[in-house]
Parts: sequence; structure tokens; C-alpha cells
Amino acid sequence: MGIFDGIEKAEVYARGAYIEEGSYILRCKSISQGESRKGEGPYCAYSGEVVRVIVAYPPRPCSIVDGDTAPASNALGAVVSWSKYLRHKMALGDVKAMLAANTGLDIDDITAGVAERYTEGEGAHCVGALVRVDAVRVPTQRGTVFTRTVWSEASAADLRDTGTKPAPDDDLPF
Repeated sequence: MGIFDGIEKAEVYARGAYIEEGSYILRCKSISQGESRKGEGPYCAYSGEVVRVIVAYPPRPCSIVDGDTAPASNALGAVVSWSKYLRHKMALGDVKAMLAANTGLDIDDITAGVAERYTEGEGAHCVGALVRVDAVRVPTQRGTVFTRTVWSEASAADLRDTGTKPAPDDDLPF
């Protein structure tokens, strides 16, 4: 009996870094839905590869939470993930925006049936879709920090311009 007995049946989880503050073009790797193993209820998850960094932030002290350090923006080629537990008030709206950006559908055309179809089978319908994500760290009422993400279809200008702009000091969101 070896230390790797049972490895054939082990489930492999694709893990990526969270989407950090910055602006990016992402290529969809998967969109999925599931039930939390930690008792958090149903969730929707996105995984994508950073194919362009539009605005990058360096790591820096964070004024939102004492002692916190805001991490650097995700790097070109990084695999990033985003997920929402659907029990949260804003979750369905956030998922709707993410699906609209990845499918090219109008926001009003994202229904429960459309969401089911585009999140089944690891979101195969959306694999390869290019989207723009703008992420910013914001304070919560509890005194913590979360990253707000704004999803949109990648524009022709987003795809044409290949430069990365460092965030100017006066453009820091805190």
C-alpha cells in the first residue's frame, strides 16, 4: 500500500488567482455552477486567462484596512477566477453582467434558462470569449475590503491597443 493509493479517483480542481485590482482583457476558460462543499449554497464561477493588462497597479499599502496590503494586478498569462455565492443580494445581477459580457447577449436577454444553458458543462458555450474586466478594491460596511468587478464585452479598441498603462498615483481608488 503506497501513499498515492486512490489517486486514480481523486478529483482535480482548477485553481487560479482571484481577479485583482486593475483592468484586463480575459479569455474565458470555463463558466460553471455548483453547490458549495462548505455549506454556502449554490455558486457560479468563471475562470479565464489574462491576455492583456490594460491598467496595472503595483502592490502597495492599503488605506481601507489598517495593515492591509493591496496586491499587485494580475500578470499577463495568469489564470484568474471569479465566483459568486448566489445567496448574496447582488450575486444574480453580478452573474447576469458576467454572462452578458461573455455571451454577447443583451443584459435583458439573460434569463434563468439562458444562465443554466451557459453554465452547464463547464460553460463550453463561452470558452474563448474575450471580455474586459475592470476591478477595484472597495471598503465594506464591516471594515473589510472586496474587489468589485465590472464586466463588458471587449471592444475593438481594447483588442487593438496592446500597451499596458501603469495606474497614475492620482488614479488609485482609495
